[in-house]
Amino acid sequence: MLIGADTALAEEYTRSVGHLEGEYVDRVRRQRVTYAATLAADGRVTRLETTRTARGVAPTHSVLTFSGDSAIIDEDGRMRSVRGATGAQALAGGASALTEQLFMRARRLGGDTVQMPILEISGRGVQTASIRWIGSDSAVAYSTVEPAQTYFRVSPSGQLLGVRFTKPPSIRIVRVAK
Repeated sequence: MLIGADTALAEEYTRSVGHLEGEYVDRVRRQRVTYAATLAADGRVTRLETTRTARGVAPTHSVLTFSGDSAIIDEDGRMRSVRGATGAQALAGGASALTEQLFMRARRLGGDTVQMPILEISGRGVQTASIRWIGSDSAVAYSTVEPAQTYFRVSPSGQLLGVRFTKPPSIRIVRVAK
């Protein structure tokens, strides 16, 4: 993720059938986040585990699982439940790979516009993401909490190739070869 010409966040991840894991370093918040997600056949994240570490602060470990119509979040032994999470796609802060998973799932669902519930592991509640496809290689998305549109360049399978935010306009995400 770039803010102007400066790298604000760098991420690496690996994806396999049924599993997604990665790590990102957030230079703005001065933290490192590792994550591991279990994926259902339809692309939903069924379990998401994250660990946040920052210099001088104890690591925070969170596990999100779905049960019935709720999401259960265990953050360092503190349990909370978020109702209305049936079919929600789990996201975690700056993890672009999880956002990419959202787009891959939206591609599978089909249609010109896809709406689906999303849940950030921080537990702000279930939101609705709207994704409108613009041709075969682009999409625009917004959520009920963040109505500003964000533009995505995507592959036919839904893989993120680039992101441009409209608010603030100086932030963009660029995919680079490893």
